[in-house]
Amino acid sequence: GKSHFLKVLGYLLENSKVPSPDGTIVGSSSFLCAKLGLTEFEPQLTKLRSKVLLVNLLEEATLASGYSISRIIYRDFLKSKGLSKIFWEAAWEEELQAQGVWEQFLTWVKEQYGRPWEAERQLHSVRVLTCALPHFLPRHYPDEASATKAIEDSRQRHTTIRPKDVAERLRREAEEIHPDSGRLVVLLDEVGLY
Repeated sequence: GKSHFLKVLGYLLENSKVPSPDGTIVGSSSFLCAKLGLTEFEPQLTKLRSKVLLVNLLEEATLASGYSISRIIYRDFLKSKGLSKIFWEAAWEEELQAQGVWEQFLTWVKEQYGRPWEAERQLHSVRVLTCALPHFLPRHYPDEASATKAIEDSRQRHTTIRPKDVAERLRREAEEIHPDSGRLVVLLDEVGLY
């Protein structure tokens, strides 16, 4: 029951789209208020701009025994953004996005290697990024040697993920949703494991 409650709470906080009995698609908060005859509460529920990150710690426990909750939350956050769950790779993906070359990078990888980045990064992320950084960010990485050093530095820097760093990244994500009223809600299921 608790896990089901957490999922429903997540749908309501995010106001996820759901089909109503007549087949139209409505926000889950609107659906619940209409179903319970509480339409006067709908404006309060729908004015929040929330994104929900539901983390099931039971699933992660078998895959990542010994991982801190912060690392697991951060991995799930990266996954929800479509980024690599490997921290240093995700940092480069975010950098390419921030520099405005992400879509070109994805196209380039497909053309150069015959597979999408998501497949190529599983085995060859270092090599692909070593070639890509001088191509897409030549002012910062004029050659493969400088790219190799930057990648290695990044790999070292991202071996430790501090709770403070995760909290700061989640705060920035909430501000991206909306500077004043954006919310990122982290729901932890099976937290009793910890």
